[in-house]
Amino acid sequence: EGWGFNKDAVVATGNMFTFAGGYAGYVQAFVFKKSEMLAAQPLTVTKFIDEGTFTIQVAKMDDKTSPYVFGCSLDGSAGSSAIRVYAWRNFNTTPEMVYTSVSVPDFNFIGTPPSAGGAFLASLSGRLVDATYRTGSLLTCHTTRAATGNTRSQVSWYDFKPGSWPASGSPTLFQSGDVALPGDNWAFIPGIHKNSLGDISMIFS
Repeated sequence: EGWGFNKDAVVATGNMFTFAGGYAGYVQAFVFKKSEMLAAQPLTVTKFIDEGTFTIQVAKMDDKTSPYVFGCSLDGSAGSSAIRVYAWRNFNTTPEMVYTSVSVPDFNFIGTPPSAGGAFLASLSGRLVDATYRTGSLLTCHTTRAATGNTRSQVSWYDFKPGSWPASGSPTLFQSGDVALPGDNWAFIPGIHKNSLGDISMIFS
């Protein structure tokens, strides 16, 4: 579900389905050291499990000096009012995964967008679908229920400032917003990025 990297490592995440009592399970994260890849050595894979969420998006790290790889997911313990911020670190020794919860404006989920001929499209149940990090901003986004109309979806985005976390302090929500189309039009499955000038852009269906 997620894939990202920095100067030292590649981090990948995947949903583990239980196929019993519902489809949701937990998430595994895998850390691969770049030094082993570049030396064509057998890879040492470090695995982590988070049973409190589903779908961790690993950030595309545009900071060439950061010792961390960041990521985001919905906080399964906080309903629809928080997002978990992750950091993977210590890649040259024993890799670690840490996370904390950051409050965000309340959001609600919505079902599947309609398509031609009575078919439906996937909105991934409101799970986060993209993440990126650049110049101190950790950005992520997902599909939520539109505040007006209430029978269609919008896309919601968040800009977190990790600051010195995870070494010290805590990440904070700097800004957030929603994009809803007029009329009965649905907006869903967004992607997000930030350029070198600080401009934030999104694309979506």
